[in-house]
Amino acid sequence: MSDVDAVEAPYDAEDLVAFVQEGDFLPVKNAIVSGAFSARSTDADGCSLLHWAAINNRIQIAKFLIKNGAESLPGGILGETPLHWALRKKYYAMAHVLHEHLHLDLSLKSKQGLDALNLVIRLGTTGYPTAAVVVVNSLCVV
Repeated sequence: MSDVDAVEAPYDAEDLVAFVQEGDFLPVKNAIVSGAFSARSTDADGCSLLHWAAINNRIQIAKFLIKNGAESLPGGILGETPLHWALRKKYYAMAHVLHEHLHLDLSLKSKQGLDALNLVIRLGTTGYPTAAVVVVNSLCVV
């Protein structure tokens, strides 16, 4: 992970990612609050802790990471943002949390050339248009 401070955690970066993936909030909170890891930490592929929270629909952890400085930036082998992953996995509540708590650049494209709206359309939201509504509403300037 990058952004590791001098404070030692009783576990390593891979453990921290696993805690995020599994939704184990307390060790994630302790690692960030103690300064052992940053909310902006990334793994070797450039996936942030927020990516892993979005990929695994860990809303409580996502909110905590955002509150502590996590950003929605492209990362990982697909160059996608946490929002891309929430939409890809059809975790619409997570997409809403990301939209509500972050300033999202919905025009960011993945390495596949997909922005958030392209991804929603490509994956389809038939019967559950929440993602499309979030993306379209976010693109509208009032």
